[in-house]
Amino acid sequence: MEGMTLHAEQQCKKRGISQELIEVVLLYGQELRERGALIYRLRACDVESAFGSKSPYMHYVGLEVVVSNEGDMVITGYWKHNDAKRSHKTPKPTDRRRSRNDAYQDIA
Repeated sequence: MEGMTLHAEQQCKKRGISQELIEVVLLYGQELRERGALIYRLRACDVESAFGSKSPYMHYVGLEVVVSNEGDMVITGYWKHNDAKRSHKTPKPTDRRRSRNDAYQDIA
């Protein structure tokens, strides 16, 4: 891998994705082509076979890295939300207050 685009550097920094994690995904993740791009996806079975089931990398299952078609540049990295089971991100609290529209409907 030759490098990362500026976009990839910015997005990975913002999303908490280190260079080490990108390398793990590229080495051990599933390679697939989706929507015309080369994508590497880290799955639980990939981590288990490479590091064992108690590996700290299990927290990073669901991480995806998009690479150029030539395979020499990282374009971006992101968390696939429906696959990810990360404990280091805290969920946002839900707003339980009623909206103005709900209050007006009760009056009518």
